[in-house]
Amino acid sequence: MVCGNRYAVKGLLVIALSYLRYNTRPVTIHFLSMDHSEANPKFVPPTKGQYDYIDALLKTGHPESKLISYDVTKEFKAQKWHHKFNKSSYTPYALLRLFSDHLDLPEKVLYLDTDTFILGDLGPCYDMDMGGYEFAGALDQLGTFWIGATYQNSGVLLLNMPQIRATGLFSKCRDFLARKHPILADQDALYHNVGPKKFLPQIYNEQVHSHEDTVIRHFSKTLRWFPFFHLLNVKPWHVDRISKVDDPARFHDVLADYLSRIEELEAL
Repeated sequence: MVCGNRYAVKGLLVIALSYLRYNTRPVTIHFLSMDHSEANPKFVPPTKGQYDYIDALLKTGHPESKLISYDVTKEFKAQKWHHKFNKSSYTPYALLRLFSDHLDLPEKVLYLDTDTFILGDLGPCYDMDMGGYEFAGALDQLGTFWIGATYQNSGVLLLNMPQIRATGLFSKCRDFLARKHPILADQDALYHNVGPKKFLPQIYNEQVHSHEDTVIRHFSKTLRWFPFFHLLNVKPWHVDRISKVDDPARFHDVLADYLSRIEELEAL
């Protein structure tokens, strides 16, 4: 599952290409979007041509692979809190995963933020036993220092949809956001409402620097202390800046393919 607006196709293309580089199993990408252009002209869904492009790309890896798009505009705007997150540091599209309990999805779904890069086989992660848990998530690099020792990052989540519906987790999160306005929005809502916690190994959500065994590199905002204290916010599609946060050789082949395609994709 991936969520985003038309400008998120950069990240969607990186995810698709990096998946194809390291995985052979057929995959279905469930892409959630909405039209929220009254808040920001950039808040519009990808075009049909862009969806079709990614769908065709996935099929080059396996004929059963596909992209399915969902419009959750109605569900999002029915919330009393939808206006609160229009100008936050994260777009309101990050909240769309909290409506996935309304959708006809597989029992198990791997959610990825658009700034993730796949560097290995996702099979062992997806096949993880989720009995009794609503989701599994890795520790948050910054949150465990500033918020709590068990604070999880929501950029990569293995979702147990039947359990989420049974406990009403996403409904609780939506109610939480109606009452409060946390800085990290859905991530904080999940932290305060989840039941028993299951943790993903850090190799499935490495937020600082990739290692030999890293499977998912998440290009989230990170703090650097040397040579001076500063915040870095480099995304996978910032090809000329990757060296500031990681070894560019790890990503070169996929990003070269990305650069050969992104102009055509954005024009659709």
